[in-house]
Amino acid sequence: SRLETISQIKRKYGPSIGEVQKYLGDSKRKLAKLETADADIERLQEKLNVLTDQTNSLAAKLTAKRKQAAKKLEKALVEQLHHLNMPKAELTVEITPQKRHSHGDDKIEFFLTPNVGEHKVALRECASGGELSRIMLAIQALMAGKEKIPTLVFDEIDSNIGGETAVVVGQKL
Repeated sequence: SRLETISQIKRKYGPSIGEVQKYLGDSKRKLAKLETADADIERLQEKLNVLTDQTNSLAAKLTAKRKQAAKKLEKALVEQLHHLNMPKAELTVEITPQKRHSHGDDKIEFFLTPNVGEHKVALRECASGGELSRIMLAIQALMAGKEKIPTLVFDEIDSNIGGETAVVVGQKL
């Protein structure tokens, strides 16, 4: 009867007594893990809460710094655009909340009002190729010396311009 029981155990848990004992040890370890699972979950939940608080704090600081920088960038870009013979242009940077991702909690969008009385429209939707090129030129002029970019291509920067505007754009380039 004992030999039959041992044979059944070996058929079910391994071909040898050593394999059966290994299976028994593995099962005991799994059972011990399951018995402490509640404590492990509680400890991990506490750690998650601490990390969530930290990321919320860091995301709020990032948003505040972005809002400060956006105001400075708006002012500097508008000044550059006025120098590029877009005297009535206004550019705004809007920072709105969105679902958190790897870059923070903010959606950042640029809006352009090319002339007084016109509606502000998202830069990605409204600007012509020439306007986009001049805006990129304004950004690059602000970033001069901060990035190591050997060559810049401003496609259509001379579109629909001439005279004084062409001179100003050429000087800026």
